[in-house]
Amino acid sequence: MFVKPKKDSFKLKMAKSKDKASLDFEGIAMLTADNESYEIPYKGPQPIVPHPDLLSLFDKLIIRLGSFYGYTLFESLVNGSNFSASAAQKKYAKQFTEEMISKISVNGISFSGKERDKVVIMGTYEGNAINTKPLHFGNQEYGEELQEICDKIEEEVYEYVFMNKKAQLDMFPEDEEEGEVGE
Repeated sequence: MFVKPKKDSFKLKMAKSKDKASLDFEGIAMLTADNESYEIPYKGPQPIVPHPDLLSLFDKLIIRLGSFYGYTLFESLVNGSNFSASAAQKKYAKQFTEEMISKISVNGISFSGKERDKVVIMGTYEGNAINTKPLHFGNQEYGEELQEICDKIEEEVYEYVFMNKKAQLDMFPEDEEEGEVGE
């Protein structure tokens, strides 16, 4: 018998969508029955296209993954007060960073730490796997924003798995030609 956990008892461990057409996840929920508490695991691949809300949250982590590997460092250096860059130099540094970042794709996260106070961002750079080390939510520079995004990912995965929040596919297949209906 499948039991849907309460939203506040569900804790995501990992969510990953390599192809943006399915979702692999792992989580747990505490359920109480007959005055006993049980930790119930939930996991598995879901072959249904995730809702764009979930996929867009992965995209919000691209800059953090790129920053971890130093792909934003050049622009930060050029824009720093010690560099005295011209407007043209700043423009080219920004274009260079945007080009580097455009080659990154985030395909998942994995919470870590006993208190779930860290997250590993998983992705690719030009098709090659790149992952961060555990990033702490307590980091003063990016921790609060990172935790907010990861909390939203956890909510979206819950809604995907237990509330049937999936992508809305087109009503009409692309291969139908205009004008054929009702002729």
